[in-house]
Amino acid sequence: LVEILAAECREEASADLDQALEKCLQELPERQRHLILERYAPGSSVQDLAARRKQTPTALSLALMRIRKALETCIERKLATP
Repeated sequence: LVEILAAECREEASADLDQALEKCLQELPERQRHLILERYAPGSSVQDLAARRKQTPTALSLALMRIRKALETCIERKLATP
């Protein structure tokens, strides 16, 4: 019974996290949302994306880090509110 309840809690938490992420992605400015989605598309790499955007990989990585931090803060805020 404990294992079943634990599994249900994990599933619920995962669904809440997915919902929060989806909402937070929609709240990002369009340019940032496009960049983060492009980065995590299958087969994408920082090096390839940087070359297409005419940026250095370091500059692109820094921009992605800032976007991920903004998403993390947004998700934490959404999960903390009932």
